[in-house]
Amino acid sequence: MSKPAAADDGTLASGAYDGTVRLWSTTTHRLDAILNGHGGRVYSVTFSQNDQILAGGGADGTVRLWDVATRQQIGDPLGADTGAVFSVAFSPDGKTLASGDAHKVRLSEMGDLVYTASRLCNSRQGPLTRAE
Repeated sequence: MSKPAAADDGTLASGAYDGTVRLWSTTTHRLDAILNGHGGRVYSVTFSQNDQILAGGGADGTVRLWDVATRQQIGDPLGADTGAVFSVAFSPDGKTLASGDAHKVRLSEMGDLVYTASRLCNSRQGPLTRAE
């Protein structure tokens, strides 16, 4: 199990050997949700500063993001260049996600990762169809 991360609302997240991220309630001491997606051990988990996004880094060389409220994965996973992702952390302002593998740290702008769809929709003049 990776080092757990805690949100202000009483949710604790932990990564597991089976590639899942588990969300626990610190008030009921029970498992609330299991988030799937990683293809191997999850080494690191962290909540964003506003506790709305959870990031997990794993042995499969990816960083995955989940919406904490809906428990749904956000976008496509981010890939590491050289292997397993051992650490993930949000910047104090929540705008940047750092992920570390065995050789380097990658910085990803959260606005580009999470808000791309809404930004694109808002930039278009007129309504969008479902296909668009």
